[in-house]
Amino acid sequence: MGKGVIFNTAMLFAVCASIIGVSNRSWAWGDTGHEAVALIAQQNMNPQALQKVNALLGGMTMLQAAIWPDQVKHSAGWRHTAAYHFADTESGQNYFDDFSRPNFTQNGDVIRALVKAEDVLRDGSASSTQKQYALSFMIHFVGDLHQPLHEGHPEDLGGNTIRASFWGKRTNLHAIWDYGMIDYIDQGASFDWAKTFGFDRFLSYFKAPTVQEVQYFVSQMRTPTPDEIAAWQDSYIMDWSADSTADRAQIYSSWNGDSQAYQTQWAPYVNEKILRAGYRLAGWLDAIMAGQPFKQQKAQDLRQRISQIVGNSNPIVLEPSSSDNTTFKDPCAND
Repeated sequence: MGKGVIFNTAMLFAVCASIIGVSNRSWAWGDTGHEAVALIAQQNMNPQALQKVNALLGGMTMLQAAIWPDQVKHSAGWRHTAAYHFADTESGQNYFDDFSRPNFTQNGDVIRALVKAEDVLRDGSASSTQKQYALSFMIHFVGDLHQPLHEGHPEDLGGNTIRASFWGKRTNLHAIWDYGMIDYIDQGASFDWAKTFGFDRFLSYFKAPTVQEVQYFVSQMRTPTPDEIAAWQDSYIMDWSADSTADRAQIYSSWNGDSQAYQTQWAPYVNEKILRAGYRLAGWLDAIMAGQPFKQQKAQDLRQRISQIVGNSNPIVLEPSSSDNTTFKDPCAND
């Protein structure tokens, strides 16, 4: 990984310990999905912005940075960030309604974490290390926000308590969305994938994907039209949130234990969400790296609305904390 990256020896040790200690947890979109979002963004950013992003990452790739927040969220100094991967909301309520829920305000959530990441990246007084952390979290959290069950129902922990058997593997509804359908993606090339990379890889949830596998996964997605890309990028954080929650009720209700039917229904949707996340991230980073506003009015409105509810107290800390006094229990930690 080289010198100057945010993953120094101590951080690398923490990552390894985290992976060993929680090898059976689920990660939003899984490595494949998060790296696919990063790859799509990387392929569609302007060269100047990409150069600045790569310089900030200090030798890490965007794909590596995309999965780092999941690797450290149960490590010492980083446990406070586990709450930042979600923004579950009650049925019939929106994100702002749920600020009254216990611990929701004090622990933080994925929407406020994205706001904080942008603020740090735009802050001329922030150190390069702070910006490295913020950039990695931003790449990851854009992916999280596009996984609908990361804004699921709090009563079932975003689908984590809904036990299921998917293609013969005991799991839960949240995990099916994190990585199940991506690893069993039901598209025309699915069996070509298996023949190319081996059925062991095809049937494995937890084996980390190679760069070539992520590239193959992305290559099988459709190419959006310029008008679609423009529409996707003409949006901001709360639009992305609404995009994810729009189909949430059907995502819950359509699961009846039939793996093939569920995957056939939702796998194209998974691909679409990853595409949108990648292109939106590309547009956002292009603007930030150029020092240009991005959806300025929507950005101001969101920050004002949050401030009206919680005041100036922002619990989001996108760097190591010596206290780690979070009351948040990650629902994915013991899957």
